[in-house]
Amino acid sequence: MAVTGCDGLAGRRYPGLSGGEQQRVQLARCLAQLWRDGAPQGWLFLDEPTSALDLYYQQHLLRLLKRLTAGGQLHVCVVLHDLNLAALWADRILLLHQGHLVAQGTPQEVIQQPVIHRWYGADVRLVQHPDNAVPQVYLAAVIPARRNWNPDGAARFRRFPSPAHLRYHVSSM
Repeated sequence: MAVTGCDGLAGRRYPGLSGGEQQRVQLARCLAQLWRDGAPQGWLFLDEPTSALDLYYQQHLLRLLKRLTAGGQLHVCVVLHDLNLAALWADRILLLHQGHLVAQGTPQEVIQQPVIHRWYGADVRLVQHPDNAVPQVYLAAVIPARRNWNPDGAARFRRFPSPAHLRYHVSSM
């Protein structure tokens, strides 16, 4: 429990813990089952392990997993919907769409605007993280000044000039 930072929760009842505290306790239980000869060994599969955690514990958890895998005896497969967290912490990313593998590789190879747009239909912009140059995803800013929909239900967008080139205007065409 000390490794996951939840040793202070040892005397409390599980139902009385917050969602984030429960998630940290569950990780401690999983690691305890994999602990052999002073270190975790084998494979650890985690589905959305950061979903109930605040920013501090998200970072704490992902740093911990990175540190525990550094010895090469523990391998971790993490499912994340947050592409920015995946890009920051993963060595390799497998991008799934409707249960099918559509892209795989390093964060730089997978987190690309055409890939995200093709598989998720999201209009995104990418910037490099200042600490490690991995791509970070930002949704394009859309300003719906007027909603004029054409007969087939699709909005028409016109780009406004702006310093960031991220503003759009919905208009009839």
